[in-house]
Amino acid sequence: MTLIKTVPVASFVVLLLIWWGSSFLAAAVSFLVVLPNIYISTLEGLKAADKGLLQMAQVFSVPLWNRFFYIYCPALKPFLSGSLRVALGMCWKSGVAAEVIGTPDYSVGEGLYMSKIYLNTAGVLAWTAVIVIVSFLFEKAVLWLFGLFLAWEPSCRRAQAKAYPPPVGALRMENVEKSYGGCTVLKDCTESYEPGGIYYLTSPSGSGKTTRLHMLAGLIKPDGGRILAPRSVGMVFQEDRLCEGYDAVKNVELVTGDRERAEQALLVLLPPEALHKPCGQLSGGMKRRVAVVRAVEAESEALLLDEPFTGLDVGTRERVKKYIEDRREGRTLIVATHI
Repeated sequence: MTLIKTVPVASFVVLLLIWWGSSFLAAAVSFLVVLPNIYISTLEGLKAADKGLLQMAQVFSVPLWNRFFYIYCPALKPFLSGSLRVALGMCWKSGVAAEVIGTPDYSVGEGLYMSKIYLNTAGVLAWTAVIVIVSFLFEKAVLWLFGLFLAWEPSCRRAQAKAYPPPVGALRMENVEKSYGGCTVLKDCTESYEPGGIYYLTSPSGSGKTTRLHMLAGLIKPDGGRILAPRSVGMVFQEDRLCEGYDAVKNVELVTGDRERAEQALLVLLPPEALHKPCGQLSGGMKRRVAVVRAVEAESEALLLDEPFTGLDVGTRERVKKYIEDRREGRTLIVATHI
């Protein structure tokens, strides 16, 4: 990409004329000019994707189809929109410049070249006006199509069922140690969680509750010791980690792959009018309930809930507790909470 970006357009034009002739010269040169800009913008957009959402997708085994449309596409939008605006104009300029040199028959470049030969100022201005108008219309058309693509919300796919070995019994942490920057969070930690059991982690803040849950979810590796983790989990993170540009139903469908089931589950905890609003417009308590529903409705062996009652009043908290109890279906439940 660095080579393509730095080689002069004139060099490409001459080489392509020698190798291919003038038939596809303008298209090839335009492609080579635009490619590095789009490539670099795409890379930057992918790097800018929300790391929290990517971790969420990892924990829930969200299919790549769903990740692309609902995590990566929103991250790519600002980078590619700006890049396209610049690249599409450069595309036409470089393409016409290549035609002026190669002079393929019946091309804009040939018209400009002949106007130059005959010192026809009016012809040069007329062809320039054509280029400006066509370039403007082409840019608008491409950006409109790009906008339609970004606005498309295809149905989410369901994660493929994995062939797991038979259950191995209790989840265990044996002599686990974990430090961050020289600060020890867990030291010689040994705990066991029996299948179907309910466990509340109520130690003070900073004692490693979140670290425990992230280790069991496979997001963090211990510095020492051994972990027998669940094969699949449904998880509520300390943060909601929702795709805030999409509604509550889409956020649950992202994990379950079933829109009808997502809607029915959300109606237990949310008013109907809140289901189809972008999550960015919901209150903190409503977002928390969406995160809880997403975790509980995911197919999993264990539920790991990190402060699931944050932002909920007493009445709502009791409804959420009852919802979790009703939908737990015998799964191991581990809750980190101050309550």
